[in-house]
Amino acid sequence: PPDLWLQLGHVGAMTIGENGLYTIDVSNVGGGPTTGVVTVVDTLPDGLTFVSGSGSGWTCSAVGQTVTCTTDTVFTPGFESSIELTVAVGEGAYPTVTNVAVVSTAGDVASANNPDSDPTTIRRPAQTATPTATPTGPAGTPTPSATVG
Repeated sequence: PPDLWLQLGHVGAMTIGENGLYTIDVSNVGGGPTTGVVTVVDTLPDGLTFVSGSGSGWTCSAVGQTVTCTTDTVFTPGFESSIELTVAVGEGAYPTVTNVAVVSTAGDVASANNPDSDPTTIRRPAQTATPTATPTGPAGTPTPSATVG
């Protein structure tokens, strides 16, 4: 029977106001093929919003914070497949979030390796220097002085 294993990670740093990328790798480490739909559910933490999900043979959609990706690809023993999940990073994700995903299919013999979590540090955008206005006035005007004596 199949035994699906999921590994969740992210690529690079995630910054508020930019898109971030999670990778979800699914493997069949069991002795038999899958016989039905393979489903990955990723419940995004507050502050992250689904933008898109893609992977060979996968269809992804979201309702609120719950992203669901499905494929009817047969996972033979040793078969691996990946999903790239793009998220928008909002202020509510700062300073850290933990993303969690789980894979399922009919007949999976071991559920302990189906979920995975990925603690993610969220950065604030780099502060850019704002030019300051320089007061302008008549240039080269001598300052009057008086000698008292």
